[in-house]
Amino acid sequence: MLTSRRVCTVVLLSASLSCGSSESEGAPDGAPTDGRQLICAGDRWGGSAEQLDAIVDCTIITGNLIVTGNQLVSVELPLLTRIDGFLTVWGNPVLTRVTLPMLASVGSRLDVSSNPALTSLDLPALKSVNERADPAVYDLIIRDNALPICQANAIRDQLLANGFRGTVSISGNGGTCPP
Repeated sequence: MLTSRRVCTVVLLSASLSCGSSESEGAPDGAPTDGRQLICAGDRWGGSAEQLDAIVDCTIITGNLIVTGNQLVSVELPLLTRIDGFLTVWGNPVLTRVTLPMLASVGSRLDVSSNPALTSLDLPALKSVNERADPAVYDLIIRDNALPICQANAIRDQLLANGFRGTVSISGNGGTCPP
């Protein structure tokens, strides 16, 4: 089956976006198969609303995704299915919610840390982290957020149910779990 996809390049630390089209046989696991695949090559920064707008239609990021030090209240990337590098959500003082409903795999580590207002981390499709086996002290890090511990543990358990055998650090999360 022949599918078309747009391949985009974002210049780091700016909202500059350039796209081209390509066609390929089939589609990667988890990617849309209706020809609406958008592969964003290289690393991506989610430091501003403009930078997030530039990647909101990405289905695959071939590098790392870093969301750090910004004034965003929420991050939502509804079409993102795969990050080939690492995912870091770190040091966001007013961030309350991260929603990545289609994200199935992160090629390297997943680190959600030091977000004092973060109370919701929605990763319902996540099945694998650090499949590349990159050397890391921890493969899954969820610490020092306002996130309820039961949410952090549920993400860990979801990964374990899908065969995850990596190292985990969950600590310092402040939210209480519903009874």
